[in-house]
Amino acid sequence: MLCSTDALYAERAADTVAALRAAGARFVLVAGRAEVPGADGRLVAGGDALAVAESVYAALEGAA
Repeated sequence: MLCSTDALYAERAADTVAALRAAGARFVLVAGRAEVPGADGRLVAGGDALAVAESVYAALEGAA
């Protein structure tokens, strides 16, 4: 899960996601509404938390 400001997302998020993937991360979420290349989804206030939880569960299930 990445959590930052929109300015830092724009500056560093894509590289951070790439580094997380290189380190073995299989599922990366972003907190907020920023569109981050390579991220699997976003977690936002008022968003569909159940859909996010189902996505995380499916990713973990596939990793087993």
